[in-house]
Amino acid sequence: MTSTQRPSTRCTWPYATATLRSTSPACPVGSLCRWFSAVGSRLPLHATGVGKVLLAYAPGEIQTAVLAKLTRITPFTVTQPGKLEAELRRVRQEGFAQTNEEMSLGACSMAVPVRAGEQVVAAIGMVVPSLKRDRVRLVAALQVAAQGIGRSLG
Repeated sequence: MTSTQRPSTRCTWPYATATLRSTSPACPVGSLCRWFSAVGSRLPLHATGVGKVLLAYAPGEIQTAVLAKLTRITPFTVTQPGKLEAELRRVRQEGFAQTNEEMSLGACSMAVPVRAGEQVVAAIGMVVPSLKRDRVRLVAALQVAAQGIGRSLG
């Protein structure tokens, strides 16, 4: 292992265990870096990639309710309604959402809508340590997966 490589880090979630190689400065070499997620858990819509996709296509009254209660989870969480509204417009225009350490320090996410016909019925996303190098590849992979799921929904 070279001095620039990071060792694999064993991460444990309530329902799964995975081994990840951390490249994030927020997860120093030799430390345990954890991102928590559980089946059926609830996370704030405004702080996750999947949440931003769902919020971008949600009815106006849901958007208004969420925009009225933007809580800070990390120093990077978007808490200004105008800024979040601009992000939601971008999600609808570009077809994907992203976060940068808004829910968990050292974790970034990408997400895309899943459509049944023209209607957005779900979102699919992934959490990674950084979006700097692989953003285009991640979006493309998520879009392929979302299209497959959408086709299976009919």
